[in-house]
Amino acid sequence: MKTKSIFRLYAFIRWTFYLLIISIAFIASNIGTSVKPLLLIPIAICISINEGDEITATITGILCGLLMDISCDKLFGYNAILLIACCVFTSLLFNHLLRPNVINAFYVCAILAFIHGILDYLFYYAIWGYENVSQIFFKYTFVSWIYTSISTILVYLLLRLIYNKFQPKRIHSIEEPANNED
Repeated sequence: MKTKSIFRLYAFIRWTFYLLIISIAFIASNIGTSVKPLLLIPIAICISINEGDEITATITGILCGLLMDISCDKLFGYNAILLIACCVFTSLLFNHLLRPNVINAFYVCAILAFIHGILDYLFYYAIWGYENVSQIFFKYTFVSWIYTSISTILVYLLLRLIYNKFQPKRIHSIEEPANNED
């Protein structure tokens, strides 16, 4: 097989696994009424870390964000816009400043999930001036943030395993210059 077709095959297999994991996370977020982690946030961020491409990060942010909008019953596009910004920021951050490892992924995802939780709390609860609105923050938003941050570790390790397993190794060789002496 040619190198280009091997890369395409591995990318197809890798993205099949990614989409399967995204689908499972979407289904899990719609089961039950208890406080759960927002698994689509670490999945989108960890895919952006591993793939390292801004266009891929944007598409991943759109997909996971729209699925979060559906599962959280939010304004359609709200989470998509937030996750696009988070995924592109993460992709650029790990391309230029940070090394992709579980600790850096945990910190970045915890910060971005906290920002997401604060914006969600402000736009959907605090801005309307409900009574005892702080209870919503501490009972639901904060707990969901903790669960989301902890789940980042498992999500990163799983997605990194898939990325490493289905990323063909590039062969670097040095070619001798052609000697034009006759």
